[in-house]
Amino acid sequence: MMKGNRKGFTLVEMLITVALIGILSPLLFSIFVFGIQDYTSTNKYIGQQNKVNEAIRLIRQDYEECKEVVVGMTSVADGAKVIWVKFEFPESYATPAPSATPIPKPKNKVWSFFKDEGTLSLYVGNDDPVTQFDSMAFSPMVKGLKTLPTDPTDFAYSKFEFNSDTLKLYVKPIADNEQYRGRNIKEQIITEFSVRNKYKKNQLVSPLPTATSVPTPVAP
Repeated sequence: MMKGNRKGFTLVEMLITVALIGILSPLLFSIFVFGIQDYTSTNKYIGQQNKVNEAIRLIRQDYEECKEVVVGMTSVADGAKVIWVKFEFPESYATPAPSATPIPKPKNKVWSFFKDEGTLSLYVGNDDPVTQFDSMAFSPMVKGLKTLPTDPTDFAYSKFEFNSDTLKLYVKPIADNEQYRGRNIKEQIITEFSVRNKYKKNQLVSPLPTATSVPTPVAP
């Protein structure tokens, strides 16, 4: 008849096991923490790319569908800075009521970075941004964009020879990856739109407005 081994673990075996656990636990914990940090930083980098893509997509879509482009700029003395860009749409853009007389004017879209700091903001309506910019209700569309003087997110307009008018969009998201600085978009992403056949005029905006919080859009 066989007897069971009731010897159990020796003290040395117990000490070796505890020592191994003490050595492996910090390593496993470090790997776990690194995995979380890597996942978080990757998501932030993807988020920056999405902000760039979304800003470009929104402006490109309106540029392709609009009839005319109006650029609101400051004077040369104030740096000839673009404050807003208005896309004027054909009458088919507006949907009038069946009994509406006369037919409502088409709704325009005004894009600006000056209505909320670090945000690409949109106004849809018929207000004139030349005289009503401060009271227009803009909606935030893309947040988390860099607006500091160095490499900001901004519009730019330039007129070259041969009647070639060019609207530029500079997009640079805020570098929110502090631990993994290499996972930040470091340069402005520049997109050019030739508005030679759509450009209407540029309006002088004075004085230079300051970025303010976006007012609550008025319900239609």
